[in-house]
Amino acid sequence: MATVADLKGEQPASFYLKVTVALEGSYRCRATTGGSTAVSNSIKLTVVTPASNTRVTSEPYPPVAYEGSCIELSCSATKGSHLSYTWFFNRKEVTSSTSPLFHHTGNKLVMGKVTPEHAGYYSCMAWSTVQDTRRFSSSFEVKVTVKVYVSKPRISFSISNPGASPSGNVTCWSTRGSPPVNISLLLDDKEVGSVTATESLAAWFSVAVVLGLDMGTLRCRVNTEVQKLMSEPLTLEVVPVGGDVKVEVEYLYRADSKLTAARLSCGVSRGTFPEYSWLLNDSVLPPETHRDSHIQPDPPHYALTDHRRILVLLKVGPEESGYYRCRARDSYNDSGYWVESEAVQVQVTGLFCCTKESSQSILGRPELMGPSVALVKSIADFHCKLEIYPKNVMILLELYKEGDRGKVLGWYTSLNGEVANFPIVVQPNHEGNLECVAKAQNNSDIEPTVSYTQYLKVLEPVKEAEIVVHSGPEEFFEGKTLELYCKLSAGNHVSYTWLLNGRLVSPSRLPYVVDDHLLIYRTTSEDSGSYMCIATNHLNETDVFSSNSPEVLITVKDLVSIPYISFTVLKEDSHNYSAVVACQTAKGSPPVTFSLYNRTELVANTTVDDRNATFKLPLVLDRPMGWLQCQANNGDRIEYSQWIPLEVVPVGGPVTMHYDYDIGENYAVIDLRFYCKAPKGSFPRYQWFLNKTLLHGRGSFYYVVNQHPGESILMLSVGRSSAGTYHCEVSDSFDNATTISSKRLYMDKEVLNRLPVLVVAVVFGCFTALVVLVSICCCNGVIYRRRQYGEKTPLSFEMEGMRTAYEDELDLSEYNEDTDVLNTASGAEFDQASEASVDEWPQIEKEKKTLEDEPVDGP
Repeated sequence: MATVADLKGEQPASFYLKVTVALEGSYRCRATTGGSTAVSNSIKLTVVTPASNTRVTSEPYPPVAYEGSCIELSCSATKGSHLSYTWFFNRKEVTSSTSPLFHHTGNKLVMGKVTPEHAGYYSCMAWSTVQDTRRFSSSFEVKVTVKVYVSKPRISFSISNPGASPSGNVTCWSTRGSPPVNISLLLDDKEVGSVTATESLAAWFSVAVVLGLDMGTLRCRVNTEVQKLMSEPLTLEVVPVGGDVKVEVEYLYRADSKLTAARLSCGVSRGTFPEYSWLLNDSVLPPETHRDSHIQPDPPHYALTDHRRILVLLKVGPEESGYYRCRARDSYNDSGYWVESEAVQVQVTGLFCCTKESSQSILGRPELMGPSVALVKSIADFHCKLEIYPKNVMILLELYKEGDRGKVLGWYTSLNGEVANFPIVVQPNHEGNLECVAKAQNNSDIEPTVSYTQYLKVLEPVKEAEIVVHSGPEEFFEGKTLELYCKLSAGNHVSYTWLLNGRLVSPSRLPYVVDDHLLIYRTTSEDSGSYMCIATNHLNETDVFSSNSPEVLITVKDLVSIPYISFTVLKEDSHNYSAVVACQTAKGSPPVTFSLYNRTELVANTTVDDRNATFKLPLVLDRPMGWLQCQANNGDRIEYSQWIPLEVVPVGGPVTMHYDYDIGENYAVIDLRFYCKAPKGSFPRYQWFLNKTLLHGRGSFYYVVNQHPGESILMLSVGRSSAGTYHCEVSDSFDNATTISSKRLYMDKEVLNRLPVLVVAVVFGCFTALVVLVSICCCNGVIYRRRQYGEKTPLSFEMEGMRTAYEDELDLSEYNEDTDVLNTASGAEFDQASEASVDEWPQIEKEKKTLEDEPVDGP
């Protein structure tokens, strides 16, 4: 991968690599010195690529499935490695507490057998961590829909008489399921109507009826993409009320055999839709609708149940004694005739019976049942049931909101455990805990009891969402605060989603979102765009209400940055020149007004739909024309450039050229740099020449770098192509009238690598002096040894010493030479090694010449 030479030894080697995915793997370091090599342990480099463009995909797609099916969500990123994944369900992280609903493995979230609880909005976050830094990428939300299988449909019909003849209204509905469903009405197995219900599970049909005639058999059919269900059959026949009408009386007693109430029931021999009315002594009893009237402030002494078919006398006394009759007529015909029963006398005196069985005298806790959530203005049915109650005692069941016993939401009289039904038209103030109170009528000995509370959530569907800009205008400059409010004409229990240009508002910008408010401090131009708020509330898993606001366009304009000022010179003719001044800003929303000042004097200004402008001024060469400054303004503030002098000096003076170079491993010059500079000139233009050939920009062996206006540099790779005579020329960039040339300089690799004459003279002079000194010493030594040893010369000792040392047979104990002889032998060994180095020199020179002749690419 890389090599580092450690010339000093025992120094750590550092390798710097630009990290790419290809570099991931195990690394070893190998150290080599001489003939020895050692390899380090291995370390593993893990290259982490941050995640980007994360999205959620599903199987099946789109993520819509029926309960009991399997849905698999996958979190995938366009880019990223070594990723971890976090899942969110309805904007809450999927954790161990929610794990029974989900199976999280790798980048997948698996729901084995989905239920309505799995329905909602899912998103994922792919993230990776390097040391303590986490990088993440979040996906958009994906809505998972879990469809509920439709229950067996039910059927009913009623009669209305808007015109001369009655008409039948058939209702088909299912108690559970996911719309849309197709609901059809069959008459004698033939389809007579069909409706696609998209928001509910009910449909209504009109059918023709003839009174007293069997019109056939009705059925409701519900079709979905996976189901086909039929209701029970219903005979379409409307029988007018007629025949005998009879009243039956039942007296109700307390445990002590005291009469407490009387129950009168009205029976009619025929009639499909009867309407009942009661008379006491030929006076019509007011119906239930009059009970809350201000005309009758006292509590009623009677109650009507079962669509007024049953009359219960809550108090039996002289006032209630008399002759009772009931009558019936068709409920769909207000002008129809009444069929009356015979009068039945209710007499209090003597009505005692001691044969009644003993009954309980306590009340159990009533059980309240009903929906936990209901739409506002819809009808919600609550039921209150008693398991323990006194026999033959009239029990009053009342529905209250907890803590508010002053207002009865509904009341019902029950005898012998009859389940109370409280249909109420839901209003927003009904939200809260409801309770059912049971108490015995006209019997203070039995203690009232209260049911456990049941919470009712009242949902008002969202309507007409719109965005209100609380912070002010919709167009403003960056740095200000943007505050948006999502206003609704109706709706509660609402969750809000904010979109910018059709995408969720990015959490990376850290906006402050609280319910229906979006607040962004220190806005930038990235916050510009079309904003939309989506208000949503849920009745249940399938009934979701939403309202999208119209888009509001917010424009955040960039402030102008500090402008940059510069100018160039334009030659008009041989004697006239102009300065073209350029003003520009790096940022700022147009239009931008640029003003040019010369000291305190406004020279010119202009407004442009861009971020740069130019001004043209007259110019006299070689004369100070003042100081210039640009001012930029795009409506919120003014920014000022630095001051620059308006003065143009023509080129002049002698042009100098010098060079330096780089030396390679073989001590040869490999790179050469020429420097050209003129002492005067505001806008000089430099040109380089090789053997009178102009060198432009970059070539195979050269590269021109102009450090305007100081100097120009010509960089060369030394080789055969670069040999020749070099010089540079300087002229004004706006005028070629004056051109100044430098001296010419010849360069090739032999000239660059040749030693200077003075250096050669000094080296050889020193060497000659050293040879002379050594020769004089040798001569004196020979004369001295001849005198001391006679005919045996010192030279013969040196040669012998050399041979003996070479053959490695020298025994110093047999000789008595002094120290000088030993020193001479050591010197002989040194000379031998030096001669060997001289023998290798031609090979070194050959390698050096080969390296110098190799072509070198330009930088």
